[in-house]
Amino acid sequence: MGRLLAVLQPGLLLLLLATATAAAAAATANAAAAPSILFLMVDEMDGRTVDPTSPQFKPPTPNLAKLAARGAQFLYTYSESPQCVPARSSMLAGRLTHKIAVWDNFVGIAGVSGRGVTNATALDKHCVAAMGAAACAGFAATQNVVGGTFIDQLDAHGYNVTLYGKMHAGAGLDRFPGELDAWPFTSPKNAKAAGEWSRETQIEKKYVGTHV
Repeated sequence: MGRLLAVLQPGLLLLLLATATAAAAAATANAAAAPSILFLMVDEMDGRTVDPTSPQFKPPTPNLAKLAARGAQFLYTYSESPQCVPARSSMLAGRLTHKIAVWDNFVGIAGVSGRGVTNATALDKHCVAAMGAAACAGFAATQNVVGGTFIDQLDAHGYNVTLYGKMHAGAGLDRFPGELDAWPFTSPKNAKAAGEWSRETQIEKKYVGTHV
């Protein structure tokens, strides 16, 4: 490479160096302009607890108040479901619960998408373990969560994603660093229920050999 550069004309070499420097500067500027994102989601919390306009009793939450003052607080939004997995799956996928057919805590998002996922029909490993590859692939096709979750989209746009706590949604999100627990499809009860669900809906019969 040194010999190759040695025979380049000075003007061309300067142009290459300038282009590389400009590209590096642009990448640094874009990284600096991208806001940091801290996304918190809890189960079964009354939104009035953190609504400053609500007369309901509020426990002292000074740190949450500071975060809200520095960021965005959506006071008039509603969860898609009173249950954990449907609510989280809907939020992460940006889809209504009936569009992704997640009605309870037994099943979550079956497909896996995002940066580094080379298989267009990749599946959540917990889903496959509980329901089998054929049924899981059929469910993923039905859900059609194109582009993955918003976590996958942040990762695709250069964010360093770290996840902590109860994700409880599927979508192969356990491939990200952090400390995670509580996944759909995983506990003996959930695995049994997921298998019964797949048989009851006959989703396996519909999709065997079609999406695998």
